[in-house]
Amino acid sequence: MQNGRRSKEMFLWIYTSVLLLTLSVVLNFDFFNEFHPGGSNSTMATPVGPPSFSILKKMFPSTLTPEKFADTFDLLKAQIAGDYGQGETIGFIEVDGEYSQKSFHEFNRQFEGQMSELSSPVKVTVLPKAENLGVHSKEQIDETMTDVEWAHVVAPKANLVVFDSSKMSKEQISQAISKYHVNVLSESILDSKVFNHVRDPFIRSHQAGILSLSMSHPFFTGTGDGGANVAPAAMYPDAVLVGGIEVPSRNPIQVWNFEGYGSAVGMQIAPRYERSITHNFWRTVPDVLWMSGPPGVSTETPLGWLPMSGTSLGGPIWAALWSLGDNLHRHNMGSPLSSNANATLYKLYKKYPNAFIHPRDNSLPTEATGLGYPNSYQIVKDLGKFQGRVTPGSSFKLQRVPFYLAFIEFALAILFALLGRSFKASRRKAVLIVTANSVLAFCVMIVISTLCSAIEANDLIRDIAFFFMVIPYLFLIRRFDKWVWNTSRWK
Repeated sequence: MQNGRRSKEMFLWIYTSVLLLTLSVVLNFDFFNEFHPGGSNSTMATPVGPPSFSILKKMFPSTLTPEKFADTFDLLKAQIAGDYGQGETIGFIEVDGEYSQKSFHEFNRQFEGQMSELSSPVKVTVLPKAENLGVHSKEQIDETMTDVEWAHVVAPKANLVVFDSSKMSKEQISQAISKYHVNVLSESILDSKVFNHVRDPFIRSHQAGILSLSMSHPFFTGTGDGGANVAPAAMYPDAVLVGGIEVPSRNPIQVWNFEGYGSAVGMQIAPRYERSITHNFWRTVPDVLWMSGPPGVSTETPLGWLPMSGTSLGGPIWAALWSLGDNLHRHNMGSPLSSNANATLYKLYKKYPNAFIHPRDNSLPTEATGLGYPNSYQIVKDLGKFQGRVTPGSSFKLQRVPFYLAFIEFALAILFALLGRSFKASRRKAVLIVTANSVLAFCVMIVISTLCSAIEANDLIRDIAFFFMVIPYLFLIRRFDKWVWNTSRWK
């Protein structure tokens, strides 16, 4: 008798463990988007480039210089309208704080003949501490230098702050943003694989916490270059996810085939302002496009001159363009643009569609173009006079509440089934209770989360709505357990 009870208990523990493992895989598996094209960061390698710009141009003759970039995207008039970003501060959230002031000066020296404003004195701050690195710098310095140098090309008089996200918490970054009066943020390395924490909130929360800064600051990040799906990143509707275009030598500008794109199916309902334009029920990215594909841009690093490309370039140059519009808006309207950059851009598109250019259609679907890439002067001018009402982003903590609490409910349902009655029940009845409670908790988690994300209201109303949704579930699960326990056919 004792052995039989132990055998049943062992079976239940094994069965429950397998069930939990299976559901964990399911919870971290996006049924639609796992097979839908999307983006993640490319393999991080440490490239070594030629020692001089002249050699780079011989090896990669089509690589864009600041002058060619400005001509291609009609940038000069936009810079003049935005006073070259004077008085603005752009923040760069990087994988690490590797940065070389020497390389930054060399880049400006090389191209100041093409664009004299590059020699403008600007303050570059690296946090938590500045490091002037040499040849043996870490692998991400090429990324950081590309972000800083090319944001400087777009807004040459804006101050620049580099945040080492590997050494700073979200709270520390938030404090530094206030201290240095950062007006817009860019994050260029977005690994979509870390966002499984949305379905499993107890892991990998650091980068998600950083991305949640989009709830309170203009925030631009690349969609990624191929690889895994982008849907988890689209859980942050206030972040502007930047896809890519390429500039062929002969053909018109077109969407870059290797950009990340996709829809957050079952995870995030598109805000009303997005649905009114895209007509997609689920949030879909990219939101906008800019330079990402061939022929790339020229970047100076301690590792040499490098041709750089990828959607990670789109985030910082869009952030810099936003700073031009923000500067003009302050001058014209006496106040900065809304902190919700994504909503602002969608509403701007609706009011001034000519501020964006749709690239020539290619093999990618329409959803891969977003609003398009910027008509630089037009978008700065239109941002400068924009008067549409844009509400700040909703609280990150509140938006994640349904997922966190649903997991707690899921765990409690398992414990209730195991410790409350299962050990005293027959094997068949115990298995039914554990399975039903687990599956029901999972289904309710998805339903509640979807409904809560659809509620566009203030935090208090969202909280109240969530708890009113949870109460029927708790009642239902207890009634179900009681029914199973008292039904004689489940023996």
